[in-house]
Amino acid sequence: PDYLISACYKWLLGPYSLGFMYVHPSRQNGEPLEHNWIHRKNSEDFDGLVNYRDEFQAGARRYDVGERSNFALLPMATSALEQVLEWGVCEIAESLSAFTAQIAREANALDLHVLPPHLRAGHMIGLRFPKGIPHDLLKQLSEQQIYVSVRGDSIRVSPHLYNTKQDIERLIDALKRSM
Repeated sequence: PDYLISACYKWLLGPYSLGFMYVHPSRQNGEPLEHNWIHRKNSEDFDGLVNYRDEFQAGARRYDVGERSNFALLPMATSALEQVLEWGVCEIAESLSAFTAQIAREANALDLHVLPPHLRAGHMIGLRFPKGIPHDLLKQLSEQQIYVSVRGDSIRVSPHLYNTKQDIERLIDALKRSM
C-alpha cells in the first residue's frame, strides 16, 4: 500500500491517542500535515534547535505527530504490540472468528439478521432484530455484566481473547430472554 494507518487502541491493546502509519518509500517526500520543529532535520540535536531547517527528517518521520516523544504512552504501546506478537495475529483472528461464528449460528436460530461470513470481519459481528432493538436490551445486558454497543439498528458484539464460550452462551441466553 501507499499508506496504511491503524489506531493503537482496541485490537492492538494500546493506549488512546496513538496510531501507527506505514508510508511507502515513494510517498515519503510528501507534505506533512503538521509543521513541527521535531519533524525537521537534526531536531534531535537540542544544542542546535535554534538553527531551524527547512528540510524534514528522513523517511516518513515528517508525518509523525508533534510531541511524539511521549514517555508514558510509547512503552504501553510497545508492551501491547509485544503481547499481540506473542499470541500471534493469525491465532487471535482464528480465536475471535470462532466466537463470532458461534454467535452468528445462535443469532440466526433466534431469527436475528446476521451478515454472511464473507461480508463481515472475524473480530466483531452485528445483530439486527426483526422488530428493532428491544427497548431495555442494553440495560438488561449491562445488569448481567454483558456489554455490547448499539450501531444504528443493530447491536455490535466484539468478543476479545478474555471472553469464553460461557460468555457467548450467557449473551445468547440473555438475548433469548429479551425477545
